[in-house]
Amino acid sequence: MTNFELGDQLISHDTDATVAAYSEIANGGAERCGCADCRNFILQRVNAYPQDFLNLLSRLGIDVSKEGEAFHYGPANDDEQLYGGWFYFVGTLIEAGNRAKIERAAQSGFRYWFSNNFPRPPGCFGKDVAAVEFVTRIPWEHEQSP
Repeated sequence: MTNFELGDQLISHDTDATVAAYSEIANGGAERCGCADCRNFILQRVNAYPQDFLNLLSRLGIDVSKEGEAFHYGPANDDEQLYGGWFYFVGTLIEAGNRAKIERAAQSGFRYWFSNNFPRPPGCFGKDVAAVEFVTRIPWEHEQSP
C-alpha cells in the first residue's frame, strides 16, 4: 500500500490491486443503469472530468469508464446538468479531513474528494475499499429530454 495526501485527506492505496479489480468489471454504473440520465452521462463522460482528476484516477489504478455510480442531481443552470458519482479503489481512508478544503475548481463546477461512505462495491475490490467521489457539470446531449 502507498500513502497519498490530497488536501487534508490521507489515503492508503494499492494501484496494482485496483487495476486487477477493474479488469473484472464489465462496465460502469451508468451502463448498468441505462436510464436517460445515465445515457447522457455516457455521452458526456469524456467531458465530465478535468485533466488533474484523470491523472489522479490513473495514479490510483481506476478505469475512468467504470464509475461505481453516476447520478443526475438536476439542472445546474440553463446550459448544464449537475451529476455526481464515485469510483472505487483498493485502499483505506486514513484521514477524512475536511473535504470542502480539497474541492478542486480546475473545471467550472467540478469537485472531488475521498470517501469511505458508499454502497458495497463488487467483491473483486476485497475488504479494504475507499472511493473518490465527484460532482461535475455537463451539457445535456441525449435526444430524450431530462
